[in-house]
Amino acid sequence: EHVSKAKRNYDKARRAYVKWCVRYECEALTDFWDDFEQRVLNDMETVSVYISSQKVRMICTEYLDSDKKIKKFVNGMFNRLKKHLGDNDILFSKIWRKIAEYFCSKYKKFKANVDKIYQQQN
Repeated sequence: EHVSKAKRNYDKARRAYVKWCVRYECEALTDFWDDFEQRVLNDMETVSVYISSQKVRMICTEYLDSDKKIKKFVNGMFNRLKKHLGDNDILFSKIWRKIAEYFCSKYKKFKANVDKIYQQQN
């Protein structure tokens, strides 16, 4: 019982830390992704009314158009995790994998929704 409770608490804290770490390095981008995703969940048909394709392009240009910008986010997350976990290599690798998975899944979901919604406009 105590072991399963500790595992649940660990998983909950890990998920919160992963989300925080990504949000800390690229807050405006993750806020936009969250807003976009929420609008898609509410009504995919009207997303393009609330968020123009120009706004999507602007966000993508500002944050995602070059390897240099993405590398800056990734390095920031990596260095912050290294600072927080120090020499705990096992935990570091597990959390780093979760951060990478979370960031990539958010990006893939955003890209898939953008392609689906805005391809009709082009």
